[in-house]
Amino acid sequence: MRDRNNICDKVLILAAEVYVILPVVLFLWGWTHAIYAIVGSALLVALGIKLYRACACDDLVSLVDGTKWRYWVYAGVVLCFWIFWSGIGGMSYQNGDFWARNPIYRDLSTYSWPVVFDFSNQSELVQLICGTESVAFSYYFCWWLPPSFIAKIFSLDEAGRNIVLVFWTFIGLFLLIYLINRKLKKCVWYVPIILVIFSGMDAIPYLWEKGLINCMPWTSHIEIWSLFFQYSCNTTQLFWVFNQSIPVWLLMALMLQLKDSSCHISLAAISFAYSPWSTIGMIPYALGASCKGRKGFMEAFNLVNYGVTLIMMCIFGAFYMSGAAGDNTYGIIFLMYQGQGFNIFRTYLIFIGVEAVIYLVLVGLDRYKELFFWITAIELITIPIFIIRDNNFVMRSSIPALFMLMFYVITSLNKRTESAERVTRLRKALIVFVLMIGMLTPLAEFNRSIKASYGLPNYYEDPVGSFGAMKTTEEWRIHVIRNQFFAYDYENMPFFKYR
Repeated sequence: MRDRNNICDKVLILAAEVYVILPVVLFLWGWTHAIYAIVGSALLVALGIKLYRACACDDLVSLVDGTKWRYWVYAGVVLCFWIFWSGIGGMSYQNGDFWARNPIYRDLSTYSWPVVFDFSNQSELVQLICGTESVAFSYYFCWWLPPSFIAKIFSLDEAGRNIVLVFWTFIGLFLLIYLINRKLKKCVWYVPIILVIFSGMDAIPYLWEKGLINCMPWTSHIEIWSLFFQYSCNTTQLFWVFNQSIPVWLLMALMLQLKDSSCHISLAAISFAYSPWSTIGMIPYALGASCKGRKGFMEAFNLVNYGVTLIMMCIFGAFYMSGAAGDNTYGIIFLMYQGQGFNIFRTYLIFIGVEAVIYLVLVGLDRYKELFFWITAIELITIPIFIIRDNNFVMRSSIPALFMLMFYVITSLNKRTESAERVTRLRKALIVFVLMIGMLTPLAEFNRSIKASYGLPNYYEDPVGSFGAMKTTEEWRIHVIRNQFFAYDYENMPFFKYR
């Protein structure tokens, strides 16, 4: 029985590694010269082997034996419910960002790689805004590549592509739950629930501003109560930016499994393929683990670790720089709005209080000696101070730290409580209370999806169709697409010139 459980664990660890590494390999073979693809793939395979060995666990507790099947069925049901109402695959209402995410997946599935759009046959409006030349598709779209590749191979139609996408989403989230439980060394029933409901207490300032009556029905996107700051709860991330959050969550969960510092830096580097912003949030964890004493530094100092990092930074850095530069606004937020410094600072204090500080205080009694806890605390407190381009920096660079905060909440609740430990029981009760208030934020996301799905005859957010053959007549959408997804004069850009 133990041998069979060990085999299952090895398979699932390998599956999690493949989930985050395979999309990068596909990008290398689809977008770069064969020599780069061969070298990069070899380094990534070597990383997978090193990562697999670093995740080995001598005292592994069985999570997949015959007595645990009910838990995994339950976890699967929770994930199906979560994914169904997320809008992924078009099964329910799709939030605002899907109007761009649907064309991304469709074009990756139907165009040759690398994707190039010819505007000579586009509508007059599109040509007026975007020009008539050919442009390359430049964006952090790696998460879609495996389902897109399957759709290409089998020439799937729209329905088939969506089924593959939903299945790909489910696999990633299922592996995430397994890795969290693996770190806890047992199947914890509330792990899937907390994954869905974890959030800061946005409801408190939102209700204070709007009032209970004015907030009904509870379908608003309440995380925008502050115009300047926003941390996205897990459900918001899945409903809006799943292509960034799912792989970054998995990378952080894999980082928790490591028994040495040999792979932390390369794991952070891989996140660059999925979310450049989240990479900023992962770097402190990677550096913290790698610089923890002479032993940690020597473990991190290996060819695979730094080779993968170099490949990721050079190739993906050049690829992203080929696209439109966008707004270059950056600075300290308190200094960027004349005459509003005090109000912004007051909002900032409320924001970090309801989003992070209360959780940090409650879980800190167990974790205050751990380096990752302090990295989490410092990131969540300091990230909102900076603005880079727009609030995407705050929302996405915080994904790793918010995941770690959720993990600390789970471990604090999982801590065994003796009958005499009244303080521990009280602290657990307070954590549950905060979770219940925070749950109102994802509840609003669910309510909106459910209400809109039944109330709208066409909830599939697809006004564009394809970036290569836009059917929209809304100028603002065309401007957004032009500024975010296209690389002009791409043949003279370093990435495409030397790829």
